[in-house]
Amino acid sequence: MKLKVFLLALLLLAFAVLPAYAAEAKDDGAAKEKAPSGPAMEIQKDVIGLTVSDDGTMLFSEDEKIKILTQDGAKKYSKIMRFYTSEEQKVKIKYANAIKSNGTKVNVLTSPEGISAMPFEPLKNSPLYQNLRTVVIDFGAIEPGDVVEYGIDIKDLKPYPGKSFWLTSMSQDSGFMKSSTAYLTCPSDRDVKYALAHSSKMKPDFRKKTSGSESTYTYSVKNVPAAKELLASLPLSATLPKVLFSCMSSWNEVASLVNSLSMEGADVGEAAVKDLKIIESESVRKDIPEKIYNLVRHSKTVIPSGLGLGGYRFHKASDIYSQNTITASDSAFLIYCLLRHEGFDARLALLPSIGIGKVEKSVPTPQQFDLIAVVLKDEKGDLTWIDPSFKNPYFGCLPSDVQGCEAFIVDGAQGYFASTPIDKFNDNREEVSSEVFLLKDGSGDAVVSLDFYGANAVSWSDLYSKLNELQKKNLFKIIASRTAPNANVVNTSLSLPRNAGDPFSVFVRFYTFGMLKKTADGKFSCPLPLLAGGDFRKLISEGLSKREEPVFVGNACQEDRRFRIIIPEGTDIVSYPESRFVENEVGSFQLITKRIEGGLFYHSRFIVRKNVVDKADFDKLEAILKEADKARTENMLMTGFVAR
Repeated sequence: MKLKVFLLALLLLAFAVLPAYAAEAKDDGAAKEKAPSGPAMEIQKDVIGLTVSDDGTMLFSEDEKIKILTQDGAKKYSKIMRFYTSEEQKVKIKYANAIKSNGTKVNVLTSPEGISAMPFEPLKNSPLYQNLRTVVIDFGAIEPGDVVEYGIDIKDLKPYPGKSFWLTSMSQDSGFMKSSTAYLTCPSDRDVKYALAHSSKMKPDFRKKTSGSESTYTYSVKNVPAAKELLASLPLSATLPKVLFSCMSSWNEVASLVNSLSMEGADVGEAAVKDLKIIESESVRKDIPEKIYNLVRHSKTVIPSGLGLGGYRFHKASDIYSQNTITASDSAFLIYCLLRHEGFDARLALLPSIGIGKVEKSVPTPQQFDLIAVVLKDEKGDLTWIDPSFKNPYFGCLPSDVQGCEAFIVDGAQGYFASTPIDKFNDNREEVSSEVFLLKDGSGDAVVSLDFYGANAVSWSDLYSKLNELQKKNLFKIIASRTAPNANVVNTSLSLPRNAGDPFSVFVRFYTFGMLKKTADGKFSCPLPLLAGGDFRKLISEGLSKREEPVFVGNACQEDRRFRIIIPEGTDIVSYPESRFVENEVGSFQLITKRIEGGLFYHSRFIVRKNVVDKADFDKLEAILKEADKARTENMLMTGFVAR
């Protein structure tokens, strides 16, 4: 059995099974018009299917028809992207049409620009993934009222381990759906488990039909209302109906498959052994796991694996170690193998993030998870959970979007579910440290580094909209990245991350402080530099008094901001905000200010201790938010600057 064949034959299959996952268009940075109310599109037809042959090879089919209702929908669905491996899969675009509002049909297949294939950009320089490609259907200029329709077949050329197969299909994203169907056709002698998750209110039409040597299982739903992504709510994928099919009979069968494939790739190779000997020579044994974690973290560029582990392939650990760019699941397997090589009791764990939602245990399938993590068991039996995505850059800490989830731990040929730990509030945080240097003429320069955790307190679109809004005031330039510092330098717009709840890094550079205002008595008033950053406290507080739904924070979190403001010789600070403190069951806000040599030290700390704040506690949340908002508008009064 070849190691690279694991489960579904697509590293990022989940992107393909989302009904109308669109290639992300670049924001032109122009001021956005207020989005109209209502869904961005109407899904008129949605058919997702998997056909399994006797030899275990598969054909994934997708047929969509979408009516565009808003300019936002036109932007999102003007291009459709799918992923495939060029030597192991064949992609066929069966049809692709843009039907204009006046009835004119444009056949995209007749245009050379209509269909394009290219390497998957983040991994094109990684030999481990040299066969990974994207295919893009470009419908051209789409306007509200137009309809796009397309059909895609992805044929897998090789069978899967044990002739395993499964399918996960979301019913929709943000549009009203007239009709949705998910089907599975397979040899009639195969046992199939199935379920409809995340939808207690829906009553789908389920049918099984056997003809000769084949059986077809079909789920159909009609007139599904548009889902609403509310501020501070769960992401859409965790709440929408999800159809699950699997031929795995038990979770131990999943564990056995993962274990056997991981054993085949466990050799770490000579290069890794050499580095491990260096670690051994300079470390006591208890420090080795953390040093292995840091070895992988600092030597690799890690990108997300995508939603759904159904398409992940176990590569050889030695091959992964030789790569500069790998996926988060690769890094998990590599850390696991390095720990096992050193004799530690490490296990692989499959994690469902908030983007996947709750696991439906009646259907054993890896497709319900989107991250592989590592669990380290010590002599006492205590577990240390290791985050291979490095979203949380601390050994033994998991990112906020997988804390408190029910993970599946593989222990040899057996497996069991266990809840991941929830960090204490001060371990799940946003930290800001900065120095602001003011000059005699009132200008200045500052570099602020922010790392956000628990950032799923708001929807990504709202958070990035706020960052863009601040940026357009020309106070500073924002540099943003999901996983690595300085990976995405942005001047006019910011792209949305793929996974809801992903932490991200923002680096803000002030071109000039430029906000000193001369008062009537000849002094200068200067606002403290709290504009730097996303500051989702403000977003939560907007409309809180009218809100009926609970505020979903994700995980208890903390914002900790420290500024050292240095002023030039010959100037002085006349007054500055007083320290303050408020605390209740929901959280707390504390402000500490004090004079230091040559300037001012300013420290604000905002804490939310609850994952979900119910309406009954809104007054307590609001008390904290109001105190924090006061600090946002604080000024310090100075003298001695040169008037401009």
